Amino acid sequence: MWNLHYDGTMRIERHASGVTASGDLYSHSPFRFVSFPSFRLVRNTDASPSAGIPIFPRNRYRYYLRVTQILEYWTFGSTFVMKFELFRFNSGTNTWTNQGVHSAKMTFTSAPANYPSGATYLKGDLISPVGVNLGPITMGWVSKYLRKATVEVDRVSASEYPGGNGGGEDWKSVFDDVDWDLNVYESGTKLEEPSGESWSDA
Repeated sequence: MWNLHYDGTMRIERHASGVTASGDLYSHSPFRFVSFPSFRLVRNTDASPSAGIPIFPRNRYRYYLRVTQILEYWTFGSTFVMKFELFRFNSGTNTWTNQGVHSAKMTFTSAPANYPSGATYLKGDLISPVGVNLGPITMGWVSKYLRKATVEVDRVSASEYPGGNGGGEDWKSVFDDVDWDLNVYESGTKLEEPSGESWSDA
């Protein structure tokens, strides 16, 4: 059965004036075709939440979520209502379509085993702007960071590796300040040095 669903990430920031949140969704088919060593249908597994912030293929990008209502402080019960505008992305025309405000009554519950230990986990039913139940929606905490990236550094042999400023700051500490989970590694160290002056008068 082709049970298409969507995976993605939501960034939640707490600050003095409340909470800001937004998200991105990518289409995910439970199955995919492979051609090696033979042409066949295989299961397309979801990214494991225990591995931290997942990275999805750009060609699968489908929706942007602009959260308009979320739990900002606390709740006396185990539920709260979340609302968000859902923007559909059309990669063919590079355009966005606002599909209206969707809502879900989210309930706190125990996280599945593949989530980090003690992770906050919620589930609910997604309701369309006209009141149609579109199916289940789940959310789970995966990382304290907002985004994840990898920086690859290549250099000529005579150049030093720019790993830090010599005063205690390095790539990771700088990006930690803006809540990015950054992985930096030195790749090539013998790039061919261009001929001529390294720096122009400008």
